[in-house]
Amino acid sequence: MNKLAKLILQKKQKYYKINIKDFKNENELLDNIGYNLNCGTDVIELDCNTKASEIIKISKKIKLLCGEYNALFIIKNRADIAFITDSDGIILSQDELGINDVKRLLDENKLIGKEITNIDQLENSISEGYDFITLQNYKQVEELDNRIKIFST
Repeated sequence: MNKLAKLILQKKQKYYKINIKDFKNENELLDNIGYNLNCGTDVIELDCNTKASEIIKISKKIKLLCGEYNALFIIKNRADIAFITDSDGIILSQDELGINDVKRLLDENKLIGKEITNIDQLENSISEGYDFITLQNYKQVEELDNRIKIFST
């Protein structure tokens, strides 16, 4: 990751994780994202658990919406979709592609994050070279570690 991308990431504070399947239709999804961006969300993560063609169509619209608010758009687990839609980066679950595989697929300026579920996974994620971490259900992420950007989801 280049220095500019790292600086931009460090200024982001509010992370919103969204799943396509939680909404009745595309308009409801986009309205929800727009509302959250308007309320100050800095990073939108899209969980991609549906047909690739639908994800690509929606992702392009979300990317434009995020651009209007100077927010980052992150795709979960799908390096192919992140590449096609030119998202700002990708977040990987524990059992997904490794960071080195993703680096071969995406531009060097793209952010690569790791979703962890417990503190024990933090050291490995830092040593592997991820740009940021999401940690579920941890309230005091600011106190954890200052070597990497950590978002609570």
